[in-house]
Amino acid sequence: MALFGKTAQPPFERSHTTIIATGSKIEGLIQSSCDLHVDGLLVGEVHCEGELSIGTQGRIEGRVFARRLVITGTFEGQADCDEVEILGTGHASGEIASHILVLERGSLFEGNSRQKSTEELKQSLTSEVKALPLTADSVPHGGISTAPIHAELLVDEKS
Repeated sequence: MALFGKTAQPPFERSHTTIIATGSKIEGLIQSSCDLHVDGLLVGEVHCEGELSIGTQGRIEGRVFARRLVITGTFEGQADCDEVEILGTGHASGEIASHILVLERGSLFEGNSRQKSTEELKQSLTSEVKALPLTADSVPHGGISTAPIHAELLVDEKS
């Protein structure tokens, strides 16, 4: 029984998503063990063990390391993720290294992409998120490939 006849309140439920709201600007290094959603401006480096999503008003400039990156806003920089999805309103420019790259109709991607090997994917799934530079020396075959993008196009059959 609680004090003064009040019943005990259930413990506060914690959010599993961190949100950077519209109008916010954050610079520097962000490390997150939960999902992260950006509606503001983030300049720097992000290490996210979960899903990193960029909202339609959101923008990230810098380097991203995440299990999954979903772009509906703007991304400029280097991404090293297991999966990257650029939705219809999303714009991305720079370098993307991922096992899966999905470009939805209406999305824009300018830059270079490289499909991660199955071995790289296994390694990232069994270890913590860590910074790996995307340089010509760190990528097999001397650098990021400018070969055609290996992508999956999602088509809404209702339209």
